[in-house]
Amino acid sequence: MHYEEVEFVPREPGLPDSETKRNRRNGWIPGIISRGNEPPSPIGLAEKRFANAVHKTGVGGIMRLIDDRGGVHLAQLKELQWHPTSRKLLHASFTEVKAREEVVANVPLIFQGEPVAVATKSGQLVRPGESIAVRAKVTNLPDAVGIDISELQVGDTVTAADVVLPAGCEAARPESVICSVIPPTLAVEGEEAATEEEQGAEPELIGATGEAEGSGDNQS
Repeated sequence: MHYEEVEFVPREPGLPDSETKRNRRNGWIPGIISRGNEPPSPIGLAEKRFANAVHKTGVGGIMRLIDDRGGVHLAQLKELQWHPTSRKLLHASFTEVKAREEVVANVPLIFQGEPVAVATKSGQLVRPGESIAVRAKVTNLPDAVGIDISELQVGDTVTAADVVLPAGCEAARPESVICSVIPPTLAVEGEEAATEEEQGAEPELIGATGEAEGSGDNQS
């Protein structure tokens, strides 16, 4: 599996807000990395490389973190906090993993083909996410998983259980919806409802399950 690489540096715990803001201006995002039963270690992540890696792997993905001495650490992104309006990344939480360790990780999906209903505008493809939660050993995780959607019709829904995964991998949440084809009117109503929910949004903390959670106390 290919891992996105991100540089990081150790960070002193309990820094004042002024110092944290200065580090952000200099291109470093605060975060922590947990290792077994040890206390979490505060770190600073190179903002541009990290933002690019998050875009490709998402929360729950595994990255190759490189410390300031050149040491390499495989780690899973467990939580990610960002500002609700500017979308700037605010904080990241990692857990270090071993190559032969079994994990649940998000693997990018590659949607292949186009349903006839979508091509003729008699239906709309709805994709709740761009990845699938896979349970496997770290070394068995694929770079991406392809799914052919060309035969889908209006009313069809694909769940994680329907996706063919490589040997040694299984869907961690088989009931989760990967995509569906719905009538255009329903798609419009869904977009309007989503717009209303976004109003008055507060800073979000997204966990590896992909669901928003309350802010944690370990963001020093």
